[in-house]
Amino acid sequence: MSDPDNESSTAQIDRLIRSIDVRQFIDQMPDYIVVTDFDGIILYINRTSDRMADRDMRGTNVYDLLRPEYRSGARDAGLRAAAEGTTQNFETMSLFSDRIWTQTVAPLLDASGVAIGLIQTSRDITPLREAQQVLAEQVVAEQHLNSELRRIDAMRTEFVAKVSHDLRTPITTVYGFARTLLDRCDELDDAQRLRMIDLIASGADRLNDLVGDTLLVSQLESAEFSVSMEPFDIVGATRSLCAQMNGLSPEDRITLNAGEDVPDVTGDRQRYEQVLANVLGNALKYSAPDARVEVTVAIDHDSVTVQVADQGVGISPDDFPRLFQKFSQVGEQRASSSGTGLGLYISKALMEAQHGSIEIDSEVSVGTTVTLRFPGTRQTSS
Repeated sequence: MSDPDNESSTAQIDRLIRSIDVRQFIDQMPDYIVVTDFDGIILYINRTSDRMADRDMRGTNVYDLLRPEYRSGARDAGLRAAAEGTTQNFETMSLFSDRIWTQTVAPLLDASGVAIGLIQTSRDITPLREAQQVLAEQVVAEQHLNSELRRIDAMRTEFVAKVSHDLRTPITTVYGFARTLLDRCDELDDAQRLRMIDLIASGADRLNDLVGDTLLVSQLESAEFSVSMEPFDIVGATRSLCAQMNGLSPEDRITLNAGEDVPDVTGDRQRYEQVLANVLGNALKYSAPDARVEVTVAIDHDSVTVQVADQGVGISPDDFPRLFQKFSQVGEQRASSSGTGLGLYISKALMEAQHGSIEIDSEVSVGTTVTLRFPGTRQTSS
């Protein structure tokens, strides 16, 4: 944009700037103000800009002070301002800081209204951008919170509906047969009465399980839930529970394999036994009455694992995403069972509370292997 009359324009700019009123006005402005020729060569800077600079900036190309990615846009804005006689606004960043600037460039006119250069002002808008960023993050956080509250509310509604439905079945069983015994006791023989008493007891057991599981879920989801983390003999705990569960059936279906060098683990023995009892119960429930269940306690790298392998109905890959959800009973046979659908959800939460994990591998019609994993230390022989 240079022209042969550049020296004349420079002289005119100098005379204009030296005008006392204009000079005082420009120098008192808090913004950074520079006057350049059409090529961006700085001819004058106000006191605010002068105090920021560590050297005399006159004669420097103002666009060279910007980061490379902003130079082309700033130069184009200056050319448009000169050619169109308009004011251009854009954002820039300099080479010397991480501050964000809003820059305005406009033609500098002489007394007759002819453009003789450019006047460029810069204002630090970093605080504004930071405030906008904080506000945007707060808006996103609020939207996320609202979404989470809606999700929790929906889960609460579903939870209440599911519990209410599940409570109705055992309550109906208990009430119905109790009522029958009261009304027709004399008409029933001993076998019929015992059968009804057995059904009442089963309904009461299911009711007790559901209430217990529901209360435990509530505890797990509260900030007050905690486990007692102490070293315990995981082989001994596993052997004891397997023996107890074998004693509940005519045949000893559970076989335990445990290495001699398995170390103690740190966790809550009572909660571990609760998890293992649920896993073993599922393995027995979803296997044939004469099928074996293999339990293996071993060291796996830097952890101790308890694997429960059954020969049951297995789990479809399509059902895996829902395995650890509340009230999830995947598969046709599992969905028709008498469980609460909270067992695996509770087991996962209890294992994670002990800094452990639960993993499931399964194949339909082949069986399922559940692995309980505790952090541990590999023992080395001396």
